[in-house]
Amino acid sequence: MLNQISAVWGDLPVAAEMIDDLLVDRRGGRRGFPSEVLAELLTVRRVAVKRMVGQPRKASRPQAAD
Repeated sequence: MLNQISAVWGDLPVAAEMIDDLLVDRRGGRRGFPSEVLAELLTVRRVAVKRMVGQPRKASRPQAAD
């Protein structure tokens, strides 16, 4: 998990989304993380979001020509 997050850390929106995917149970039945791990994941996500503020947004799809 840590290796995957660090591999995409250069693209902070992707890193934050990856952490969100870990934190939100979309399949049902997950037991969740121990509180210490949850706290660390939230801290890392907070750092990613703070670093994103003020950065230009990357276009996820090509812009239409006028």
